[in-house]
Amino acid sequence: MLTRSSFVSFAFLGLQTACLLCWSSVSADVISSTFDASAEGWTISSNGASTTPVFMATGGNPGGMIQDTDAQSGVAWFFDAPAAFLGDQSRHFNHSLSYDIRHTGSGSLFDATDIRLIGGGLTLLQNFPTLPNPGDWTTFSTFLNDSSGWQVSGGGAATNADLQTALANVTALQIRGEYLSGAIGGDTGRLDNVILGANTAAVPEPGTFAVAGLMGGFLLWRKRRRAVATELMSESI
Repeated sequence: MLTRSSFVSFAFLGLQTACLLCWSSVSADVISSTFDASAEGWTISSNGASTTPVFMATGGNPGGMIQDTDAQSGVAWFFDAPAAFLGDQSRHFNHSLSYDIRHTGSGSLFDATDIRLIGGGLTLLQNFPTLPNPGDWTTFSTFLNDSSGWQVSGGGAATNADLQTALANVTALQIRGEYLSGAIGGDTGRLDNVILGANTAAVPEPGTFAVAGLMGGFLLWRKRRRAVATELMSESI
C-alpha cells in the first residue's frame, strides 16, 4: 500500500518534469542589438546612396542608437540586421521579435511594411496596426508564429510552416525606418533595442507548471492506490 511518502515522491517527480518543461521554454539564446558602443554591423537599404546608419552614443532608449535621414523619395527605407540575426534561426520559431523606433521631421505619416523577414525563398511581411508618434520612442513587438499577422509577399497569411522555412535560413531581416512622406532630407528614423528571442508565445507561467506537476503526482498516487485496493479486495474474496 502507498503511504503519504509515496505521494510526496510522485508529486516531486511531477514537479521535476514541470521544471524541465519550463526550462525548455526559455532556454533559447537571445540575440540583441542595443547600440551602446557602435552600430553593431547594421546597414541601410532602399535609401538612395545612404547605406550606413549613423551611430549616436546618446539619445537612445536609453544609451546609444543608430539613425538615418531620408535620402530617396517614393519608398520607405529600412534598417538591415547584421549576421548575428541571420542564418539558421529555427530555434526562435514562436519567439518574440521587438525593437524601439523614434522618428522626427516634417510630412504626413504613411502606412507601409514594418518588418521584412527573408529566407528559404520566402519574403514574410509584418505590418503593425499602429504608427509611432513623431518624436516619441515607440516599442513594437511580434511573435514568429502564424497567430501574429505575418503575410507572405504576393500571397496570403503566413503559416507556421512558412515561418519555419524562412527561419531555417534567414538571409535578411529588415526594420522600417521611414514613417513620414515629404521632401528628401525632411525626416530621420532612429532604432534601438532590437531583441530576438526574449519571450515565447503562449507559455504557461511557472506557477501553472507547478500546479500541473502536483496534480500529476496526485493522480498517479490515486491511481496506484486504487489498484492496490482492488488487488487486496480480490485476494479477500
